Amino acid sequence: MIDGKVHIIYRSIGDDGISRFGYAFSEDGLQVDERLSYPVYQHLVNDTDSCFYYSPSGGSWGGCEDPRIVQVEGDDTLYMTYTACDGGLRVALTAIKGDDFIK
Repeated sequence: MIDGKVHIIYRSIGDDGISRFGYAFSEDGLQVDERLSYPVYQHLVNDTDSCFYYSPSGGSWGGCEDPRIVQVEGDDTLYMTYTACDGGLRVALTAIKGDDFIK
């Protein structure tokens, strides 16, 4: 919880088949109060032809998935690890200051 809200980062697949992260929040942790209509994070994919695969199960090959965000006590930075799909699978890391995340 930050600022009394549960912040939700989730994976969504765009019309182009690339996975991106969306954002929603909940005041009570049970019902979503607001969901943005646009992605909040995209892993840059340099060559979509070599890393795109779509499966009937709803998966895609390209972009990002499985976000995990942590904040170290006493640190104002939020750290996010995720699975990066860009010609292979790997673990990726990004960070953002808490104030910037809220904005």
